Amino acid sequence: MTGMAARIGRSGIAAVIVLSVLAFLLVPPFHAAVVNKVTAAVTAIRKAIHPNLDPVHAIAATATTSTPGHSADLARDTFSNTYWAAKVSDRAPVLVLKFSDPVDLAEIGITPGASGAAPQDQFLAEPRPKQVHLVFSNGDSTDITLSDSNQAQFTAIDVKQVTSVEIHVMSTWAPAGAAPSSVAITEVEFKMKD
Repeated sequence: MTGMAARIGRSGIAAVIVLSVLAFLLVPPFHAAVVNKVTAAVTAIRKAIHPNLDPVHAIAATATTSTPGHSADLARDTFSNTYWAAKVSDRAPVLVLKFSDPVDLAEIGITPGASGAAPQDQFLAEPRPKQVHLVFSNGDSTDITLSDSNQAQFTAIDVKQVTSVEIHVMSTWAPAGAAPSSVAITEVEFKMKD
């Protein structure tokens, strides 16, 4: 009896498999549903294991202060020869970047310091952010320490559904000269997982 039950069970499983394959091949809605579910599962696994990072751009920028010719918008303009600079009198400068819709951010890139025709000379002439405190519109926050380099420095973050990011400059790398000058940021970039 047990052998007969096993044969019936195997035959039933084989029949289900054959019917499923036929439905997949011959019934377009079933075929589409299976392909969509498999694609969604594979995409979810890829995003978890090896996500693609796509740029997401802020649509506006403001700051507590800006020097003439170095407005907050220049920190998001995607050009490496422009920069935002706070006034010397602003001891706690804040740069705020805004998005058109809520976004999930996976990475932030900050290019500290000033840039210009002679980038290294310009970079050394202004203070550069050393420690920054990020405050996100969803209530999350984090701290980042930047190296004294004029290259973009990317840091992984995982914040959901934000419409703005505040960058509070907490400390700076000192300028090469003794004259007081203003802290500068060349560019701020954001990336999201795809």
